[in-house]
Amino acid sequence: MEFDRDAIVQRVLTTPPRCLGGFVATQGEKPEPWEGYEAIAAWKLRCRCGSSTGKFLGYPLHDFNSDYKGDAYVGPLASQCTSCNEVTEILDTRVDGYHPEVGFSSGHNRGEGERVAFSCPKCSAQLFDPLLMSFLYWDGGLDYVEDYPEDCFEIAQNFFNEFVAYGTCNSCGHSTRFTDFGKL
Repeated sequence: MEFDRDAIVQRVLTTPPRCLGGFVATQGEKPEPWEGYEAIAAWKLRCRCGSSTGKFLGYPLHDFNSDYKGDAYVGPLASQCTSCNEVTEILDTRVDGYHPEVGFSSGHNRGEGERVAFSCPKCSAQLFDPLLMSFLYWDGGLDYVEDYPEDCFEIAQNFFNEFVAYGTCNSCGHSTRFTDFGKL
């Protein structure tokens, strides 16, 4: 198989990262017009039971930074299906992303204990459909895969550098950004 740059980009755009392995992930439309990235992949999540409605679970960032006044969450992140009640992991910055993949810590805040369901900033509801996860790939991460194709091509989708999570509220239809992580 040829491991040229186009093949690497095609791989990350068409193969969900390992962290989404507990879901049925289908390609979604990127929700923002980001520029400056060689590859951006967006994935809609559906529980293995078939339901696409869930709660987004994590830890409010304001619990870690009293100066922060927004709604963003820190991980580890998960989703709880409203049909079968299954909790499925979405992202753990300790093991997911470029830096953990090459053996370094991401340095992101991490919560412990019971996770909290994200509430819609418009109506306070906690059910979202769809849940949409975006993975952004810097040139450097793709360069690494290109430099070590025998070791990295089959896992290239795990070399994402940024992550952004979204959902659309089932009650009011408001689309919201749950969180975003850079320098993963």
